[in-house]
Amino acid sequence: MLSLLGKLKAWLLKALEVTVMSVVGLLVVVVVWQVICRTSSRCINYLSENYGLQGQSGELAMGLLKFFDYFLWTEEFATFLLMWVALLGASVAFIRSGHLGMDYFFNKLPKKPRAYIEIFSYVLVAFFAGGVLMFGGAKLISLTLRTGQLSAAMQIKMGHVYMALPISGFFILISAIETTIEKVSALFGKQVSTNSREQIRSEAE
Repeated sequence: MLSLLGKLKAWLLKALEVTVMSVVGLLVVVVVWQVICRTSSRCINYLSENYGLQGQSGELAMGLLKFFDYFLWTEEFATFLLMWVALLGASVAFIRSGHLGMDYFFNKLPKKPRAYIEIFSYVLVAFFAGGVLMFGGAKLISLTLRTGQLSAAMQIKMGHVYMALPISGFFILISAIETTIEKVSALFGKQVSTNSREQIRSEAE
């Protein structure tokens, strides 16, 4: 079972990393285009106010302003993408054990107490991921979909935006369960066929 969970976690990690990289790439494109539109609009307004563009030049300036104003939604879209990157990125960091932690006093403890504390911490993470991120996120999505809450600029349903919560919680929960089983097996002397964390790192590379 542990080997199966390790393989599942490795596959999920690969899919998650590809997704995060894609969202980050899209975020960069959206932010760059937003900066271009905002800067261009300010330049056109400056020229219109100080040089009084008229005739064909004035019509062209107005047309460009309308064109750039059409992309005002990119700011809100970038915010949503950033939220998804943060939550999915947190899942990747947790699976790879790359999240920050204060382990000075923890490393001073004997091996067995450290193992118990690790198991307890992963159980807490599993409850948080399942209860808060997945269950709470699902309730939030259901509530916002029922009320028909829409975003201000893009006019999309906020329930779809909040789907990042249960998705992130699912990845963290799977990882926490697998790691907890691994730690318990190692603590009570059961032979673990493969070290899933090393397997994930090697397969990801």
